[in-house]
Amino acid sequence: MRNFIKYFHKINNFFSRQIFIENNLKKILIKNKLTIADIGALGINEKNKFNSLISKDYTKIFKFDDLIDKKSLIDQNYDTILWSEEKNMNFFIRANKVSSSLFETNDEILKEFKNYKDHDVIEKKIVKTKALSSFDELVDIDLLKIDAEGAELEILKGLNEKIDNVLTIELEMQFIERYLGSPLFEKIHEFLKDNNFELYLINQESWIKNEKKTNSQSNHKIIWGDFVYFKKISKINKIIKFRENYLPEKFIILLVFYKFYDEAYSALNYFKKNNLINISQKEYLEMFVKKNIQSNFTIIVNLFFQLLFSILVLILCSFTFKYKKQGISYFKKTFKNFFYAVGDLTKLTNKDNNTIRDDKI
Repeated sequence: MRNFIKYFHKINNFFSRQIFIENNLKKILIKNKLTIADIGALGINEKNKFNSLISKDYTKIFKFDDLIDKKSLIDQNYDTILWSEEKNMNFFIRANKVSSSLFETNDEILKEFKNYKDHDVIEKKIVKTKALSSFDELVDIDLLKIDAEGAELEILKGLNEKIDNVLTIELEMQFIERYLGSPLFEKIHEFLKDNNFELYLINQESWIKNEKKTNSQSNHKIIWGDFVYFKKISKINKIIKFRENYLPEKFIILLVFYKFYDEAYSALNYFKKNNLINISQKEYLEMFVKKNIQSNFTIIVNLFFQLLFSILVLILCSFTFKYKKQGISYFKKTFKNFFYAVGDLTKLTNKDNNTIRDDKI
């Protein structure tokens, strides 16, 4: 079964197309790699999206995770829990390990939901936290990803002045107080705004309550979400004064990584207008963006074959109790992705087709 899991990840990553890197960018990134700090979110190396979507030739990943299997990683790993300062703190390891946290759970709220038992504490230990600013090797972070179950704001504060040089931040934030005393979306959002970041993307998660009164069209209360912020483009010129060049190139790469193709073209026009890039740079960066925009036909075909692969995985996993639920979950995910992609061809827009909206209200 171990070999099956190994090959599963290899095949599954095949469906996640790596970002095409144009030749001029290759020369830049070989010597000036994208610096990524990936904090928390227990997982395994094969599922790390930074490894599967960007070639390792062009990235330097610093992984902070106290619980992950260190042997499975090829990146620089730190057996460290982060906070705004160095101090001894309680760390609660929970039944669902991705819910492990420096905070105690708010049982009064969580007991209303079906997944309440996932937050049961199975172990408590004392850890010595550190601040990100104390790691000298992390001079300039291009992309910062944080999934720390309530500790996100304190980790951001621990960057100190280093936050000025960060280009992109992806982090988890809560809309309800899942953990006692942990800051919610509003407070963290204001902190990021004050540090010149703009919100670009929200990927929300809702939970089902115990009553089980639900159907396929039910709406559920939003509990938390993953959020993507980019540095205000007007501040890029200021950052260039304090760190190495190639910031415009890295900014465009990160926009493409998150599929903000129209924003990338807009940013290139801004960079050229403000003399941050020349005509030649603008041309090859526009080609880079263009090469990474897949056709709708390619997307649909790719997701269709992934759906077929998920059916095979589902059949194989049905013979093993240990992996049966994972097989079902993977099938549901690929099934949803395929039909969502088909549905996206008819997104709700205004009469001029220049806006996109959801329709849940």
